[in-house]
Amino acid sequence: MSQLKPFAAGPKTLALLLALTSTALPARAKCINSGLRVWPQTRTVHAAPVFVVDGYSASQEIIRGLGTTYKIYLQAADQQIPLEVQQLLPGEFAVTQAVLKPRRSLEVGRQYELVITEARKKGTAKQNLVFQLHRSRVLYTVVPGQDQTPPEWLARPTKKGQQYTEYGCGPDVFVDFTCQVRDESEYMVKATVKSLSSGQQTTYYVAPDKQGILFIGRGMCSGPFMLDKGPDYSVTFALLDASGNTTPWAYPPLQFTQPQPNNQALRQPELHLPGE
Repeated sequence: MSQLKPFAAGPKTLALLLALTSTALPARAKCINSGLRVWPQTRTVHAAPVFVVDGYSASQEIIRGLGTTYKIYLQAADQQIPLEVQQLLPGEFAVTQAVLKPRRSLEVGRQYELVITEARKKGTAKQNLVFQLHRSRVLYTVVPGQDQTPPEWLARPTKKGQQYTEYGCGPDVFVDFTCQVRDESEYMVKATVKSLSSGQQTTYYVAPDKQGILFIGRGMCSGPFMLDKGPDYSVTFALLDASGNTTPWAYPPLQFTQPQPNNQALRQPELHLPGE
């Protein structure tokens, strides 16, 4: 299947993203070959935030090169604050993720733009790869106060269903889990999936949808977890919020089986363009 530009967001499918018409069949949908996704999606942060940036397909090179061949920083007028990579997490299918923190605290009341440029070039607005590959500028305003409260599970996650849906470039393969969390800040879930057959383990941060469902797997064009290393798996979930607070997993791993082609979705993952 041919590739177009720019991005497939995380584990969410692009089955409809680049369909040739609004009524096109999934078999006519196409994947695209580059793009960035930035979290948090809300555009206000506290003075010591955490950022997560995903690179899709060809843009994985940018994520892998942050701090070396690529610079990433927050820009506010003449103030430039570098972001430092805390974790680099390769997904299993065309996605790579970086978790970053500012080198120093941000100033309350200021608005910062997220910028990525090639290290060997002098950065300008036109050369900002975030703007080019995210479809828009990414701006954050720093608000007063601190969030020092870790995210809290309101209920232990449970498996809700699983799905295997064929599309033009490949299948959506997901296992769905409930995710009920209370937090003052936006949060993500650090999912660690292990194949019980091969022992292979992959960790990636994923965000629940608006109904509090986590989709663990891969979409037609990309995704952190292939779920193709045998029939049986386990998963654990830790929590990270946009202020850097964490909550470790304190329960036994949850076990599940590999989705099969006859598994029908209870609800499809939400479709997203970059920046949404």
